[in-house]
Amino acid sequence: GEAAQSTVRRMRQILRVFTDITRLPKPRYPSAAVLVAGTDDGYIPTTSPLALHLAWPGSEMRWIDGGHISSFLLHQPAFRAAVRDALSRLDEVYQQDPDEDDGNQLLDDQFVMDRELRPSCTP
Repeated sequence: GEAAQSTVRRMRQILRVFTDITRLPKPRYPSAAVLVAGTDDGYIPTTSPLALHLAWPGSEMRWIDGGHISSFLLHQPAFRAAVRDALSRLDEVYQQDPDEDDGNQLLDDQFVMDRELRPSCTP
């Protein structure tokens, strides 16, 4: 009935806020990000990684032929290469400006504050 519909609407609102990765703060160096996604993922539609790619200027989008699990199981070298390439890009940033490596996290300070203010999901 009406209560069930209201619950579904509320859950959609909550999920939209807490699971939309484009709402999270951008990394300090989005151009270092290498995003990898499967072309036939049954859980994550191709529009989701594309939205993240567009939200993070300079990021690289790499596609793997496969689904959610098969991409990970059958294309592990592609994931490892993406991690290596992203770390290499960060290293280049720090090589250009050694003072940039000040021990701070790579996410904006706002992220820490947002997490501290976010309600806990534990009982």
